[in-house]
Amino acid sequence: MSYANRNGLQSMPEYQAYCSAKTRCTLTTNRDYPAYGGRGIQFKFESFEDFLKELGFRPTPKHSLDRINNDGSYEVGNVRWATAKEQLYNRRPYVLSSFSNDALLDEVKRRGLTL
Repeated sequence: MSYANRNGLQSMPEYQAYCSAKTRCTLTTNRDYPAYGGRGIQFKFESFEDFLKELGFRPTPKHSLDRINNDGSYEVGNVRWATAKEQLYNRRPYVLSSFSNDALLDEVKRRGLTL
């Protein structure tokens, strides 16, 4: 039985975020590797304990792991828990296509959608 399973870590959303980020950056067979590890994003936390010490527990189920600088690595000072709306403002420019952040948010509001 693995350490994670013995201690119930696998069911923790924080541990799931830790594992997902780590595999995106290190496992070349991960479908998201090209956008993360493949473009130089590194996972620099030595352990889950270090990761949790930096981030703390996820504030709400609406929060997910985010890098403050999208061109930076998963490391101390560059990670946070963020909502979908906060992450929308933090995307790489190509994701927004011809919309600016403000134009996209205005369009979302105009259509009566929520983030």
